Amino acid sequence: MLTIALMSAAALGVPIVALAIYGLIWRRHPPRRNNATVRLRGSVVGSGVVFERDAFGKLVTARRFAVDVGSGEPVRVDPGEAQLEARARPGRGADVRAGDRVAVDGLVADDHVEATRIVRAGWPRGGMLLGCLVIAGSTCAAIGVVKLRQSDGCPAGTTRTARRLPTVQEVRCVSADGVAQGPVEMRDYAGWLRQRGSYRDGLKHGRWITYHRREKVASIVQYRRGVKHGRWTRYSRSGKRTGVAEMRDGSGEWRGFHESGKLAERGHYARERKQGEWLFLRADGKKARRAHFDKGVLDGPSMRWHDSGALAERGSYKKGKRDGFWEHWRSDGTKKSAGTYRADKRHGDWTFFRRDGSKRRTGHFVRGVKHGRFRVLAKDGEPMIDGVYKNGNRVGLWTWWCKRCPACNMCEGDNKDKERVEKRYTP
Repeated sequence: MLTIALMSAAALGVPIVALAIYGLIWRRHPPRRNNATVRLRGSVVGSGVVFERDAFGKLVTARRFAVDVGSGEPVRVDPGEAQLEARARPGRGADVRAGDRVAVDGLVADDHVEATRIVRAGWPRGGMLLGCLVIAGSTCAAIGVVKLRQSDGCPAGTTRTARRLPTVQEVRCVSADGVAQGPVEMRDYAGWLRQRGSYRDGLKHGRWITYHRREKVASIVQYRRGVKHGRWTRYSRSGKRTGVAEMRDGSGEWRGFHESGKLAERGHYARERKQGEWLFLRADGKKARRAHFDKGVLDGPSMRWHDSGALAERGSYKKGKRDGFWEHWRSDGTKKSAGTYRADKRHGDWTFFRRDGSKRRTGHFVRGVKHGRFRVLAKDGEPMIDGVYKNGNRVGLWTWWCKRCPACNMCEGDNKDKERVEKRYTP
């Protein structure tokens, strides 16, 4: 950046210095006399062409004109015998016009100077010169910036590289030691832009934009040294804002919204991960879930509600998995089941209920597999089926009480009138 600033300053400074020198050379000053000869500089006063010779040196126009020397009255000049020293200008030829800056050498007469030589300023008039030099300076500055950046948009000293990822192709600038620097883009294999940002010393820095399909903005977030720092905003495919947070070094309060604008979620981020209690709401404002997070992972008490507003489940998580005692309810508010989990799998005693609240089934699980005694119960609590599982398979003696369970498979046919039916299973 310092180099760019210096080059820009130089590009603008050179025209200014050149213009100053030009002004000093062609500045107006009173006639300088040396006996009968005189030299003066100034601007031609009058209108139109006052002196002109054709391509063969023949005098075409030579009429008296006045030169404003900047002090006193303009000096009258008779150019009849003078020679013009000036390069022809495009579309004008060798001539002197009103407004031109000239240097005149000649002899002093009574009330005028008889010119022997006229030197016209070789540069354009000051206003035109300033405009041209400013344009030239700006062009030089632009060239300097381009030189500092390669033609592919990467900073100096880096190389544009591309790598294929599972769903996108990433194009970024990499220094000689393999560190990402400068702009980066990610496009899917259909050509749509999916993400754009920049790196500094291999870390995300500055504004990063993520896109939905067809390059609709999905999120805008500010980074500083690789962590979110500043405003973080999310958008839906329709362009509605669906979340916002003011982050400081990766931490901040997050608020998510439904497309209607109503609150959808609320919680805290610490080091860019969910931390503490989070509340999730449905579009109608009813609670959907309340949960605790630790470093972005579910950990601690958790509750979830049905669309109707009735409690759906209650328990706790440990490192992202259900652990400990849990209860589940149906949408009508009746209890469905209760038991313990370990590492997100049923482990221990479980009880399952009918809608009327009576127990329907009891059993024991080990790491999600039936293992131990299981019973299917009638509404009065008496057993209908009783037996033991081992690693998910029936073992030992199993009993069916057909009077209480006429729909059981073992109570069909010849067994339908029996009090009970027994069958022994071998491992």
